[in-house]
Amino acid sequence: AAAEYLEGLVVENEDLSIVVAQHLLDAVDASSPGDDDGETLTDRACAHLERAAQRAAALAAPTEAVRLYRAALEHADEPATQGRLHLAAARAANVAGDYPAAVEHASQSAAAFDAIDAEIDAGMAVGLQCIYMVRGSTIAGAIDVARPRWDALVTQTGAERALVQLAAGLSMALQDRGELEEAFDFGQRQLMLAEATGDQESVAYALNALGLLYGIRGAPITSRGLTTLAAQIAKENDLTVILALALNNLGSMLVSRDLPAAIRVVQEGLEVARRA
Repeated sequence: AAAEYLEGLVVENEDLSIVVAQHLLDAVDASSPGDDDGETLTDRACAHLERAAQRAAALAAPTEAVRLYRAALEHADEPATQGRLHLAAARAANVAGDYPAAVEHASQSAAAFDAIDAEIDAGMAVGLQCIYMVRGSTIAGAIDVARPRWDALVTQTGAERALVQLAAGLSMALQDRGELEEAFDFGQRQLMLAEATGDQESVAYALNALGLLYGIRGAPITSRGLTTLAAQIAKENDLTVILALALNNLGSMLVSRDLPAAIRVVQEGLEVARRA
């Protein structure tokens, strides 16, 4: 009864989600074996834990978000739910800078989606796994994981949201391995795929990545222009993580040209990073 009452208040106060989830799990523990309500109560508790994790992530508390997603996973039985929760946990762990955890959750997400033949969802999870492996300096393994998924999905209609992540990861990994021509090719594909999805965050990430690649190829004006556009899109859409990255990159580009401007940009980036 207490859980049902509190559930009615969650709409106005999302901080109650954890409390509601615990009440529901307590009710499961108090129920008799084989009680028909047990599964329903567990599903409701899992949903509230996921909601609490989403709120923690939105409040720039990624470590707490990971903890709550893991708590939800302890009570998730359906592969689709497991895949979604693992993917969200991977993203939160990445923001927290815990790349080994991000890689593990992304890998588990792909396995869960593979279990129900959800190829596109699994491909997106592998794309993120590749990105997080590169950030954790596991370059060769990242390419080995991502390239077969890219080959399997590249001609599939409707796979853009997975392919954009796979292209991003492969571009990063190939760049770090010094294979710049292929890295540039995947960077361009990443941008076109991002445009196809219409997702502003994906577009901002792609522009930022391509800006770096143009800089490496000796086109500094194009590099600054793309990075500035990435920052602009991120700012307009309140995308703090990519905004901080783009501003940091832009500040580095400006150091040799306009030191006062570079300092201003980097200071703005630090302020954004604290919010992110």
